[in-house]
Amino acid sequence: MRTGAGFTIVELLIVIVIIAILAAIVTVSYYGITDRAHASVLQSDLSSGASLLGLSQAEAGKYPAGASDPNAGSTTKARG
Repeated sequence: MRTGAGFTIVELLIVIVIIAILAAIVTVSYYGITDRAHASVLQSDLSSGASLLGLSQAEAGKYPAGASDPNAGSTTKARG
């Protein structure tokens, strides 16, 4: 029987499996973190938009015209 200082195939396979499991865990948690960061950015943007609308309403006494308003951006009245 040979008594060498090397590793057996079983030991190498176990190490490879452990590394693969750790890589899978890191990948899943990375995608979870990026999803939460994206949601946080969207929530911050919505909060900023709401604050800007509130400031606009406080200064002008009305909210700005929306895109669905046919007179949005127009200085003349619509014919009707």
